[in-house]
Amino acid sequence: MQNYDNPAKNWVRSWYFAAIDRLFSGTHGRGEHAVYFPGVQNLEEPLYVSRGIKTYKVERHEKLIEKMSQREQVFHGTLATWIDQHAAGGRPRLSIVNADFEGQVDTCADEIIRIFRIFPARAGGLLCVTTFANMDPESVESGVVFGNAFDAILQGRVRPGLTALYDQMQPYLENTSRPDALRHAQFCRDFGVLWRVLMGLTLFTSPEQDSGELAIDVHEDLTRVLGAMHQTAGRIQALCKQKSFSFFHEPRLKPIMDEHTTVIFPLTIERVLYRSANNNRMTTWLIFFGRLRGAVPLTQVADQLWQLYAQSPLTVVTKSGRVHAYHSR
Repeated sequence: MQNYDNPAKNWVRSWYFAAIDRLFSGTHGRGEHAVYFPGVQNLEEPLYVSRGIKTYKVERHEKLIEKMSQREQVFHGTLATWIDQHAAGGRPRLSIVNADFEGQVDTCADEIIRIFRIFPARAGGLLCVTTFANMDPESVESGVVFGNAFDAILQGRVRPGLTALYDQMQPYLENTSRPDALRHAQFCRDFGVLWRVLMGLTLFTSPEQDSGELAIDVHEDLTRVLGAMHQTAGRIQALCKQKSFSFFHEPRLKPIMDEHTTVIFPLTIERVLYRSANNNRMTTWLIFFGRLRGAVPLTQVADQLWQLYAQSPLTVVTKSGRVHAYHSR
């Protein structure tokens, strides 16, 4: 069980609720609907209650639920299972999602995508996602694929942009024994999150309608191209064992993404790196989405995600709760 009462995590929690107050100005979220996961030990409930936010709590550890009062309503299970039940019940769409997955990006990829079945609400929504920052081979390889996917969609503009982001991370990596490997793995995980968010927006054939129905349009060509890209990334990783980002040319992806459209559009990105009480490297994202009056291709959404990511400061919180913000140049 995670310890959610420590200086770094407490700062992240305060930062998250400050974002709610800022983004839902005037109401501070009052009357909005939010889900948070895990739903027992993360110390959020009083902060939602004080703002008048309707909350849904999801907890996978049954023993924690058993310790709670009978009056507490907590869903026992995975976030994906709760999302399906919430959608099937015709309940209101969510304005706020806070998911601390306590795992690798790849292990929660389906849930990040599936969130968009019930999120955001018509007036927009705030997505908060936290994952471990490990260097597992699966997340690294898939991150190389998704970094190349963004580069292909944006016709080569990601490659030069990584240089400034490498420099931005340098202070965070001081006094570490494997700075290049850590930096490479961080970018791979970041692209993994960005890609899953982009894929989440394909859940809706008509996102301007709040039907709540799951309508995933997985383009056969997209599946085939990504499969080929995984093979290429795997070969590069096996041959080179390098700790910097590997790019390769994939011209087939952009035309596919040009065909898909959405009215859900990312407006802000904030990200924080910190260590948990157990000394695990953690990454937390805040992404705020609005709705457009007309649909735009996913190519344009990918460009917006990349621009917001590349231009956002990197906030690092030490275990003692000290905060440092690093900007790309």
